[in-house]
Amino acid sequence: MKSLKALLVLVFVVSAAGCAGAVGDRADPVSSPTSDVATTEPVATPTVPVSTATTVPVPADPIVLVGLVGQSLPVVDGASVVVTAVTEDSRCPEDVVCVWEGELHVSAVWTDNGGNQTPLDLYWAYHTDPTVLPGGIHQIRLDDVVQTDGGSVVFLTVFAV
Repeated sequence: MKSLKALLVLVFVVSAAGCAGAVGDRADPVSSPTSDVATTEPVATPTVPVSTATTVPVPADPIVLVGLVGQSLPVVDGASVVVTAVTEDSRCPEDVVCVWEGELHVSAVWTDNGGNQTPLDLYWAYHTDPTVLPGGIHQIRLDDVVQTDGGSVVFLTVFAV
């Protein structure tokens, strides 16, 4: 699982680096903290870039979202989620043996297809259940946050209930 995350982080960083060169060619050089480039990946299938303006059908299988903190990630039916901050990361470092694995908390905002926003607090800890999203037909789970030179990369999974 860690090698998959490392591969996804590498792909994300490389694709973000390629996009960074294109930004300077635009007439408007002002960058936005929320990019419209996001990765939505059905489980066991290749990564497919999806624009935030695209309506994504309700997945039968869980989908994995990968993006930077502050980036809008399209989920389903025009809804999206933005992780706004990593509020706690007390996880045990990989090279240390710990009695307790620690916790990871992030703040996020869920925006439904009508534009209604709901703040979310997502947690990762041993045996943490996914958070039920507004509307009650999906759940979201915080899987990981990886620090890179380009910022914090967040891994989320969305499930149909």
